[in-house]
Amino acid sequence: MKNYGGRPATEASVHLFGRTGLLFLLAVLAWAAWLGQTLVVVLTGLMLATAAVSRGWSRLSLIRVGFQRRLEEDRAFPGEEVGLTVRLDNRKLLPLIWVEAADELPRSLAPDGLELAPGERAGRGRLLVCAPLFWYQRATWRYRLKCRRRGYYALGPARLTSGDVFGLFPRRLTDPQVDHLVVYPRLYDLADLGLPSRYPLGEARAASRLFQDPTRTIGLRQYTPEAPFKYIHWKASARHQSLQVKVFEPTTTLRVALFLDADGFAGLAAPSGEVHFELAVSLIASLADHLIGQRHPVGLFTNAASVDRPGPLSLRPGSGPEQLMLILEALAKLGPSASRPFVDFLDITRADLPWGATLGLVSAGLSEALLGRLDGLERAGFRVVAYQVGTGPLPPGPIRCQRVLKPADLDLGS
Repeated sequence: MKNYGGRPATEASVHLFGRTGLLFLLAVLAWAAWLGQTLVVVLTGLMLATAAVSRGWSRLSLIRVGFQRRLEEDRAFPGEEVGLTVRLDNRKLLPLIWVEAADELPRSLAPDGLELAPGERAGRGRLLVCAPLFWYQRATWRYRLKCRRRGYYALGPARLTSGDVFGLFPRRLTDPQVDHLVVYPRLYDLADLGLPSRYPLGEARAASRLFQDPTRTIGLRQYTPEAPFKYIHWKASARHQSLQVKVFEPTTTLRVALFLDADGFAGLAAPSGEVHFELAVSLIASLADHLIGQRHPVGLFTNAASVDRPGPLSLRPGSGPEQLMLILEALAKLGPSASRPFVDFLDITRADLPWGATLGLVSAGLSEALLGRLDGLERAGFRVVAYQVGTGPLPPGPIRCQRVLKPADLDLGS
């Protein structure tokens, strides 16, 4: 709860009761008193008394007036509703004939059937509430905000307006407090996306297929050409007088690094760019939800600009509900513009990727330079699966790439 007092942000007054008007009334009062015009003296005196009382009332009007905005939840999914409570509180003896609060909200969150007043910025409006507040009285309004689409929404600031009983000297103050509501991306069942629920990234063709965990060494074997050079055990090779490589413990744990390439989405014609980017975000969110639900570590890497950070995002693979919430919240804040070229970002991120991880890449189009980087990752032991959102031609080459036009159109092929 905030208290308000001190100098107003803005203050308007009727011309007659402004500085010039008051000086004029004082001159009239003196002139009437000099000439003995009793009626004029009384009327002018009443007007000056009214101005004095009104100005004093106005100066006290927003002192100890509280404004409160409370959200039932600060996170939601598209299609859900979030309760909003707005409260005004007059904690003093001076009664207020009227108090108005204009709270700035995104228009996309407006409750059904409620028209917001014009806001100061594009896409935003003002929720207006007004009531008389007598001594130590409180007024409360409750609304249901409609979460229509993914985003990171700011609620506020709010502007309070009150004044004297005659409305001659309105007084305005601004509450700078801003609350945020995170609306996660829309999640789809993998069946709706056309993805096999067991291996949505095409990792395996048989249920018995295992992977190797390079953090768990269980022995040595003779070197063969397909073995990565970095797994040669040099001390053992010296003892055996032949190259020996490490043998790792097999595991079914699938470590996944999900990449969102923002290059190209901003350049698509409206509204295709926005629609395709939303599908790309939902595709990654749905994959993360499913894979973490299967207890696989999942990370998120993207060069997309966010509303609360200046550069790319690198979220290392992790598991559990906390990791999923981190991924969904990060995706909620993304926009279709790129903070830096994706190829450069991939070159920097490569060193942080765990060996043998599966890379799921979602993009608006794979450039020749990007295809070269992905081919190099596959040669280094990574598994790469790419999805292209949009109607552009699929790139040729060894990298497996599937087109995504809408959830039902996703087809992995054979």
